[in-house]
Amino acid sequence: MRCGAGRWSYGGVVVSARPRARRAYFWIMGTCLTLVVVAWTLVRLVSPATAIAMSAVAAVLPPVAVIVGSWGAFSDLEDGPGEAPPQPARRPVLPQDHPENGRENGPGTRA
Repeated sequence: MRCGAGRWSYGGVVVSARPRARRAYFWIMGTCLTLVVVAWTLVRLVSPATAIAMSAVAAVLPPVAVIVGSWGAFSDLEDGPGEAPPQPARRPVLPQDHPENGRENGPGTRA
């Protein structure tokens, strides 16, 4: 889902679009498709073993493309995975300080 200038949302996480990573992903996936098509249209007629080897190489490329394409995708996030942003310390609201009891500003104030 597009979120703004050069930013995308995947599962609620907004990441920046990185043109180099996307270009590398598409080059690797294009190589994968080319290997499969060439292996099973041309090479299989000459050497079936070579066509199978080319297909095996093509089977390894999609996971590599995903790793390369998402390399550093979350490095621009401020917090690591599972870490919550630091919260300011807050004093608990005591029963005598509650606004319904007439003391809105906490201890030390006169009602």
